[in-house]
Amino acid sequence: MKIGIIGGGNMGGSIARGLVRSGFMPASDIAVSSPRNVTLDALSADCPGLQVSTDNSTVVQGADVIILAVKPWLIGKVLDEIAPRVAFREQIIVSLAAGVSLSDIDAMLHRYSSSRTLFRAIPNTAMLVGSSMTFLCSDNATPQQVDMVKSIFDALGTAAVIDERLMGAATALCSCGIAYAMRYVRAATEGGVELGIYPHKAKEYVLAT
Repeated sequence: MKIGIIGGGNMGGSIARGLVRSGFMPASDIAVSSPRNVTLDALSADCPGLQVSTDNSTVVQGADVIILAVKPWLIGKVLDEIAPRVAFREQIIVSLAAGVSLSDIDAMLHRYSSSRTLFRAIPNTAMLVGSSMTFLCSDNATPQQVDMVKSIFDALGTAAVIDERLMGAATALCSCGIAYAMRYVRAATEGGVELGIYPHKAKEYVLAT
């Protein structure tokens, strides 16, 4: 299996690094694109052998799974750019764009193909350390394709396949959930300081707890 990731920022970069660090696949089987060379240089340094490019279309070629790790407002532009290069009957598209539904993506691609396999994935940045809780839903995917995409995100933590109608709730619970956990850590640390514990020790104790 070969994976192409469009977007090497927090999410795309975490996927690439996480897959390599987990041993799920070699860096040479992953291609990542980003408009920023500094981002690509950092990825290459962390994952020797990774294929990197500033050209999104280059990343699409030869990929079995194409992961769109871009902001929601960029998804249409990126799809228009890569669609002419996508073999829709063979390649799977996975979108990480929050709030962009499968039907939205399908409509964006309607003029390019009448048959396509689409996924939405809502992970969190704990992918980097193999601890993400990722939710998946799909359209026009076979059970084998669902298993293949799920295996990618299982290598980055835990993945669950759910109905798309539950994606909003899942995002609030587990994607944004990291922020809630960190708010607790900060609040508890500050409470410890007020009780006389040194700040760095209070944080250490809360994290251990």
